[in-house]
Amino acid sequence: MMPIMARRGRSPSGGPEPDGPLQETAPAEVLSAGERSVGVGGQAEVSGQVATGDHAVQAQQNAHYAGPRTFVQTGPGSTVNLTPAPAAPGQGVVQEAGPVPVHLPPQAGELFVGRQDELERLDTTFGVGDGARASDPQAGEGEGPMAAVVHQRPVAGRVGAVHGLGGIGKSALAAHWAATRHRPGEVVWWVTADSPTAIQEGVAGLGAALLGTGAASQPLEVLFEHAVGWLCSQQGWLLVLDNVERPGDVEPVLGRLRAAVGGRVLITTRLRTGWSRITHQIIALNVLPLPQVVQLLERTVTTERPGLNLDGAEELCRELGCLPLAVEQAAGFLTENGTGPRAYLQRLAAYPAATYARTAPGCDDTDRTVARVWHSTLDHLTADTPLAGTVLRVLAWWAPEAIPRTLLNGLAELDQHVIEQGGAVAVQDAVARLAAYNMITLSRDGQAISVHRLVQAVARTPAPDSVNDIHRCPADITVARHHATALLNHTRPKNPEDPGGWPTWRALLPHIDALTDHAPVGTDDAATARLCAQTGLFLRNQGFLLRSISYLERARTTFERVLDKHHPDTLSSRNKLAVLYRAAGDLERAIQLSEQTLADRQRVLGDHHPDTLTSRNNLARAYHHAGAREQAITLLEQNLTSCRRVLSEDHPDTLRSRANLEAALRARDGEGSSAGS
Repeated sequence: MMPIMARRGRSPSGGPEPDGPLQETAPAEVLSAGERSVGVGGQAEVSGQVATGDHAVQAQQNAHYAGPRTFVQTGPGSTVNLTPAPAAPGQGVVQEAGPVPVHLPPQAGELFVGRQDELERLDTTFGVGDGARASDPQAGEGEGPMAAVVHQRPVAGRVGAVHGLGGIGKSALAAHWAATRHRPGEVVWWVTADSPTAIQEGVAGLGAALLGTGAASQPLEVLFEHAVGWLCSQQGWLLVLDNVERPGDVEPVLGRLRAAVGGRVLITTRLRTGWSRITHQIIALNVLPLPQVVQLLERTVTTERPGLNLDGAEELCRELGCLPLAVEQAAGFLTENGTGPRAYLQRLAAYPAATYARTAPGCDDTDRTVARVWHSTLDHLTADTPLAGTVLRVLAWWAPEAIPRTLLNGLAELDQHVIEQGGAVAVQDAVARLAAYNMITLSRDGQAISVHRLVQAVARTPAPDSVNDIHRCPADITVARHHATALLNHTRPKNPEDPGGWPTWRALLPHIDALTDHAPVGTDDAATARLCAQTGLFLRNQGFLLRSISYLERARTTFERVLDKHHPDTLSSRNKLAVLYRAAGDLERAIQLSEQTLADRQRVLGDHHPDTLTSRNNLARAYHHAGAREQAITLLEQNLTSCRRVLSEDHPDTLRSRANLEAALRARDGEGSSAGS
């Protein structure tokens, strides 16, 4: 045995070493850290046991120390680093007892498509050269969309973070990169890091893997400390902390690893903000482009079902918003049932709640569903921002892109609960928090909101009776729909014929379309009907006649159901709809509806009411276009008589009635002259 040097270590506070004998006879540097730690070192074979402190691990060491560093863990917070003299040529590095630990999710790197920009940014973040990427089967494929910004700063032991919406593919990206980039002999360890406890248990799992059979009798704390000590003293390792909820959860571990001589830490998280105090290597993940997500669906299905007809794959992926998790679930359904994408689209339309709650076949994790993947995020958000769920449910009824942030301004006036939570300020705080967790996206100027269409679909779909989801209660979703309608009514210009308000109408129109698409007609109330009626008038002025008719028909149906057939709003909508039928050339329906509206207005309002005069004039015009000239003239004569009686000879309505009658008489006389000749 060669003589060794040993000394007691310094305390974590950096105080002086306790008194004790030192013996130094070999040219080796021995470093130790932590209370009651012991350092040993030498150039040749060293055998023996070292154990100090509470719950210390007694690990038999018997190895040739010729590598740059190795260690002995001897107690909570204590690490021993051995830096021996240079090895003789040809000598090997320290050999671990057993295989090098590599722990990644099942199928890591398999069935992966796209993300070339993000993979390259991870390579840049962690200093991976071209040689280390040789194992990536995607190497050489075309580049995907730029979805990341990575800022470099020199660090000892790099840390990178990937953030994005739940289900967007953060874990898949991390797993693929780890599987295809790790170097031979490198320890790779995956930790599900969604809580401080999970982080401790996951890192302790690494400690157990490093200790092997010696870990069986060790408590969690010791295994955790063993892993941290090993990471601090070794180079060439990758630690993946997956699904971190907040930066504060990982800061204790990362703080311990600041002294590491090497290694890399990759973090995935749904949280957009707060990572700059940990790292500037931050990658934002977006949805896959449509061609790549179609490729993902086809590759996943044909692996087990070669030859399956995948007609409709592009339509299905578009309906799922190109979200990888949703495509994974759809692929599982197709594979399990041997059906095509169109069958899944039918199921999604008929049974949305059950479809969103379904896991992929072979997946035992019930949280890995489209519905549940965002449930935990909302749980966390609503714990300190109660209005986050309320705001998201309202946003779910509008179009996914370019939602004016000002649309939410009136929410505090609609809901007592919102007022109790802080009113308009609390609403904007909720918007900011939803954006921080990638549940929504804000434009660069912060004035427009975008929401993934599948997040919207889940948020406005009540959970199945078998699922306890407080964020998707039917009553809350109904309230959100009413709020979404009221806010559109509150924001829209009052006069759809005023060109000054048309830019606002154009900005709101996609969200009105979305609301009416998502809400069944039978759920409309009077506020929805008024919104539809005014939207129909705006569309008529913009030249969209058929869309205008559709909105007025819906308004009429709802007014008749929730009010009655003789309510002024009902009669007004019928009159406007009759005018649109006439403009579209559907004279039969125009005449029928105009006759009915005139009769009802005469009965309810009287022969001389202005609304009655309007209906009589509109019916006369419909008769005129249908060639019933005498009937038209009779009605116009009645209108002129009423105007003279109720108004005056020079009133604008009287003058207009006289002009209409004169035009009808000229048209009749002109036809008569043509017939006589």
